[in-house]
Amino acid sequence: MTARSASGSPLHAFLQRPAVSFARVWLLPPLFAAAAVFAYMFMIVPQHARPWYTPPPPKPGKSVIFRSVNRSIQVTDDVTAKATRKAATIAPAPDVRKDTPARGAATASPPPTPAPEPDAEDDIGAAAPRTEAEHDALWERYAATPFAAEPTDAAWAKGQRGLLSQTVNMTRDAAFRGAPDAPTLALRGVECRSVRCEITLAGPYRHELDIMADALADLRWRGATLWRAVERRSVAPEPTSDDSDEAEAETLRLRLVVAFAADLPAPQDLSLGDAPLVRTGAPGVTGAASTARR
Repeated sequence: MTARSASGSPLHAFLQRPAVSFARVWLLPPLFAAAAVFAYMFMIVPQHARPWYTPPPPKPGKSVIFRSVNRSIQVTDDVTAKATRKAATIAPAPDVRKDTPARGAATASPPPTPAPEPDAEDDIGAAAPRTEAEHDALWERYAATPFAAEPTDAAWAKGQRGLLSQTVNMTRDAAFRGAPDAPTLALRGVECRSVRCEITLAGPYRHELDIMADALADLRWRGATLWRAVERRSVAPEPTSDDSDEAEAETLRLRLVVAFAADLPAPQDLSLGDAPLVRTGAPGVTGAASTARR
């Protein structure tokens, strides 16, 4: 009775229909299998272990130009920080006089102490030489920059300025050694920035300026050229005032923009051709009686 009633129920009759029976036999098992596979792949298997996973392409490496610029900026920042530390000075302590005057007595302020005259030899030791990597990085950074726009490293510029003044003196003595008359040249100034310096020479005769410029360009250091680059500006008249005593004696000006091949080369290692440069006590281009003051 129970089996007959079950077989005659509406649910049994519905399941026995041809379409429902076909779906129950042929469609439901694949759907359950697909659901199980889906749950396994997306809920249990890690993403990188799935059959259809494709690893992303590797990130492009940094180019040589990017690494060079990055290294240049880092080296420049290190040099700037080093120069800032060296340029910082400590204020001197106030001078306490032992002989304090009596109360009420008139006191006269002591005369100001004159500043010591700058010495080229002292300037040379103002900064330690840079490493080759620092020097190359700064040259790559500022080589294409106009000299007037190049920033100034105060400590480095002081050392290079003293070395250049001394070098010009020795080069002048070597270039005009044996001449019947002493050359009438003057060093108008030496200006240094971060990796280059500008030398300004003045004199009444163009051939003396040309001889001096050629001699400076031919300087050598330990058998190799002293310079990384030499830019020679054209000779131009020097503007002078009418009341100047040197208005007729020095009328031409020549500028040279130079870059050392290495920082702070020793003056005793410099040579003009095969002849080493020699320090003398005779007045040099700067007009100093002697560069050695002790």
